[in-house]
Amino acid sequence: MLGDGALTLTYTAIIPYFVFTQTFKRFDYIWSVFLKLSHYCSSIPSINVSNRKGIKYLFMQVRTRSYPIFNILHTLFYDKIKNKYVKRIKPDLILYLDEIAL
Repeated sequence: MLGDGALTLTYTAIIPYFVFTQTFKRFDYIWSVFLKLSHYCSSIPSINVSNRKGIKYLFMQVRTRSYPIFNILHTLFYDKIKNKYVKRIKPDLILYLDEIAL
């Protein structure tokens, strides 16, 4: 969630979903994340192509279904600034972060 994950709210949705993105080179890692989250997902990870600084690379995304509990998490991790959500680690969250969370 802190780096490679995000709670995504689309313009038409009122309930966010969790998405985790990782380069295809780290397939074993993203597959292990998918296995832990698979009961929250409706499909296997997707494979996509992106262009970064003129170089194409493959990446994978694990995407969950939308769940109402994610609304609470979204308010904990995101602030709305100029009509855009910005991910932040607020001081009251620091107490909950351990090695696994990081």
